[in-house]
Order: sequence, then structure tokens, then C-alpha cells
Amino acid sequence: MLYDSFYEEVGHKVYHTLLNSIKFLFGETIEYKVIYFLRTRKYWNNKKPKDLNEKSFWLVRYWRHPLIVKCADKYKVREYLYEKGCGDILNELYLVCEKGEQVEFDNLPPKFVLKCNHGSRMNIICEDKASFDKDDAIKQLNKWMNFQYGRGVEWQYKEIERKILVEKYLESADGKMIEYQIFCFNGKPTFFLVRNDLRKSKIDKENTEFAVSYTIDWKRVYMRKNEEQFDFELPKPHNYQKMIDYASRLSRDFPLVRVDYYEIDDRLVFGELTFTSHGAIQSNYKDKYIQSLGELLILPPKYND
Repeated sequence: MLYDSFYEEVGHKVYHTLLNSIKFLFGETIEYKVIYFLRTRKYWNNKKPKDLNEKSFWLVRYWRHPLIVKCADKYKVREYLYEKGCGDILNELYLVCEKGEQVEFDNLPPKFVLKCNHGSRMNIICEDKASFDKDDAIKQLNKWMNFQYGRGVEWQYKEIERKILVEKYLESADGKMIEYQIFCFNGKPTFFLVRNDLRKSKIDKENTEFAVSYTIDWKRVYMRKNEEQFDFELPKPHNYQKMIDYASRLSRDFPLVRVDYYEIDDRLVFGELTFTSHGAIQSNYKDKYIQSLGELLILPPKYND
């Protein structure tokens, strides 16, 4: 579901209606300044951005390269991975279609994943086809296919030709589902965010959900707010070096991108390329890291302004 409640959906519609009015009356840059202030309670210095949040906002406003649209597309990004010699880590794709009614459920395995390619939080996980509500899934998919994702700063999703993807259900023998996110600055893998809080995972007896930071050479660092509560170390992933090597290839064309992976029984599986992580505002990170990471990010000349 895109929204957790009816009230959240209404609130988002009112919010975006207001932003559209501001954009129409005063222009897109003013709209972005309003969004930035509402999310950070700070003024966006678009002329001389310094920290990571200011520079991330600068990129979504002033660096709109068409390659971002291709790689934000959960279908067309597969072609990009093959071009970069990384096609071996793609998840298995069963079907691509444009309507929920075109999903061939009878030909699918007992477990699978349905998703739309033009945004986030548009996934349906089937863990048991025998009890799966196909009619409800079709209805939800068609609703998403008619939904314009990419309001606000996530412009790239507006340009994507919408598709429905049916992929292999990912699961490991031990039940763990850990996501490895590598933030890359100017084509250089810079740090990891390792997490299991985006999908249920059996990381330990208490099934603790976590999101923890590691330097690129796998040293624990407490970059996020309240991260000290996760006082434990995680083993270096089996595909650690391959993660870094492939992240270097996949990020080479972009000033800022996040490369997401899963590791399933020692096999590396690609997740996605993310260009507007957390809506281009890293509100969960401590101020000192927002500052220091901003110093690392070198902005390119404007593109398609």
C-alpha cells in the first residue's frame, strides 16, 4: 500500500495540491524551497549548497539527466546492469505486463512478488499462491498503474513508462533478509547502511529490526540518530568485495546514487538504484555526518535546467 491510512492519503493529496499551487504561482525553485523548509525547518541555499541535504536537493532540481529516469525504472535498469557487466546479480523476472488482468497466475510458482516499476512501496508479496487473493491483487495493481508517483522532488518517476513486473520471491535458508545499501558519491562507494527493517527477517531469537552504518572498509560507525541502541557487530557479507566493485561500476555515471543489494545464501542479488534516498533529505542522520558527507559530494554542472 502507498498509504497506511485514509487520513494519510488525504493529507498527502492536500499537501501536494498546495505545492502544485506554489509551483504554478512562484515557480519550481520556490516550491523546492518550501518543501526543504517543511522537512528540515531550514532555508535551502540553492546558490551555494554545502551540506548533504542541500546538495541532494540541488541535484534533484538542477541535474536531471535522462539516465536517472532509465535507472530509476525497475524494469529498464536491468538493461543498464547488463551494459555495466553486472547482469549476473539480477533477480529472476517471470513476466512483464501493463494490466493486472495480464498476470498469468496459473503459470507462476507458489511464491512470487508483484511490483510496479515507477515508484516505491508498490509491491505485493505472495508467500502462498493457494491462499492468495488474485482479484484483490489485480485491483491493487491497476490502481497503482493509474497512480502518478513522483510528486514533489522525485521527478524521475514521472517520466517512467509504467509496467507491472513479476519476480522471483527472495528467501534464504536461514530466514534472514538483510539489505546492503551502498551510498556512492561521484562514482565512489562511500559507506554502507545495513538493515533488515524494510521486510521481516529472522536475524536473531528476538527478531530485532535494525539499520546500522558501516564505513566502506567495514568498520562500525554510528551515523544515524539513535543508532547506538544497536550495540552489536554484523559479519562482513560473503560478497563484500563484489558489492563494492559492482557499486563502482553502477555509480560511475552519477554524482549521487545508492546501490541496494541482498545476499541470498551467499549469492548477491541486485535490489535497485536509488537517486532520492528518503526523498533527498537524510533526516535520520546526525548533523555532523550531514556536514562531512556534503563536503565529499562534488556537484556537476547543471543539466537540463
